[in-house]
Amino acid sequence: MEAFGIKSAVWLTLAALFWNNTLPAPTPLAARHAGKASKKILVAPDIKPAALWDGRRSVDFHAIDFPKMVPAAQADFLIDDEYVLGLTVNGESRAYPTRFASWHHIINDKIGKKDRGGEAFITVTY
Repeated sequence: MEAFGIKSAVWLTLAALFWNNTLPAPTPLAARHAGKASKKILVAPDIKPAALWDGRRSVDFHAIDFPKMVPAAQADFLIDDEYVLGLTVNGESRAYPTRFASWHHIINDKIGKKDRGGEAFITVTY
C-alpha cells in the first residue's frame, strides 16, 4: 500500500464505489418528499415538483481506463477540425477526442514524466 500512496488508495476506493454501482438510483423528487408534510419543497410557484423527474432510469457510464495513446502524427482516426480535451501535467501532454469522451463520460488515466515531478492519476470528464 505504501508504494501506491494514500492518494492512489483514495482514488481507487472512490472508483470502486462508482464501478460497482453502489450509488443509489435517483428517485423522483415528488416520491422523496411524499408524506413529509413538515418539509416543504422550495421551487418557483410556476414549477410542478412532480415534473422535475421524468421517471427514466439513469444510463450507466462506460468509463475507460488508461486509453492507449499514440503520437499526434499517427492519430489518423482524428478528423482535421475535431475538438479534443487537452492537458499537460509534469511535462507530458495528452489529447482526448471529445467524441470519445462523450461516449465514455469518464476517462481515467495516469500522466506526467517521472523526471519532471512524477506521474499523477487524472480523471477527464465531458
